[in-house]
Amino acid sequence: MTYTSLSLVRHVPSTIVHISLGRIRIRIPRLGFDTAYAESLQALVAKLDFVLEVRINIWARSLIVHYDINKLASDSVGDRLGDTIQQAAIPKISQLAIAVSGSSDQKLSGNLRGKGWMLLATAYFAGMQALIRFV
Repeated sequence: MTYTSLSLVRHVPSTIVHISLGRIRIRIPRLGFDTAYAESLQALVAKLDFVLEVRINIWARSLIVHYDINKLASDSVGDRLGDTIQQAAIPKISQLAIAVSGSSDQKLSGNLRGKGWMLLATAYFAGMQALIRFV
């Protein structure tokens, strides 16, 4: 049985353009138009233990990563970065709260009422549901 649902998260297409010892370039078309995604992706990739340097070229729509070859084998880098590319597409609860409240300057506690909380909860669970694959 297959389940389908409305989700805020869609698969982010990506292609490995070039890989060499200690460096990989991945083309991600979304980087050309979604700055919030680009910032989230750069922050997540920078936190990975094997990453030495991360750079995003929005004009080429690519992610360039220099990595420590002693911490991770070259054949595993694409898989680990692929997971991170998808993870960066999941909206964070703080970003959703700002979207619902309309301003990042306002205090979020006590700001969201009624429909706002419902939208926030729905978006959060839709994002979580995208992590679970039903087959």
